Amino acid sequence: MSEVLLRQNICQAARELWTRGLLLADDGLLSVEVHRRRFLVTPAGLRRSDLRDADLAVVDIGGMDLVGGPAISADAWRPHRIAYRVGLDRAAANGRPAEAITPFGATIHATPPNLAALVRLSPDADTLALAGVAPVKIITDEDEAALHAAFEHSPAVALRGNGSLVVAAPGIWQAVNLVERIEHAASIDLICRRHK
Repeated sequence: MSEVLLRQNICQAARELWTRGLLLADDGLLSVEVHRRRFLVTPAGLRRSDLRDADLAVVDIGGMDLVGGPAISADAWRPHRIAYRVGLDRAAANGRPAEAITPFGATIHATPPNLAALVRLSPDADTLALAGVAPVKIITDEDEAALHAAFEHSPAVALRGNGSLVVAAPGIWQAVNLVERIEHAASIDLICRRHK
């Protein structure tokens, strides 16, 4: 897929997630691997409902700007970098060259309210078991080892106090679908809890 189309897809995905209440204001971060450790990323400070193709940053796997565009904070990029690194590690473990496409082609850090509510209602839990989706580990986004381990086994994590992060292949729409599925499952879980 061309970079032009990838840019359009990221902006459209951000608008759709914002419209559904899964991103708030300028929160969250969407990224897509363009080519060999080159990533398009939504920048900080811009409302997700108003993103334009030219607003996106282009960074390497370390989060360093490649084209003189908007900066991405190391803290915001960390969980995405770790997720992509897991993909590189998997490729290496399977004997594939480092240039091979990673299993994760896109990441989304979203702020789904029902999932956030479940995390708050489960202060001692380390995993959420939601109907219809893989178990979702609950971790902090500063814990690099826990993030790495979680993405070895699941395409989604709940970030305690900071939303969720999902990874998907081949691209952004598969990641959007996963965010929606997790939030839908979380809303069902909350309804069931209310009626116990």
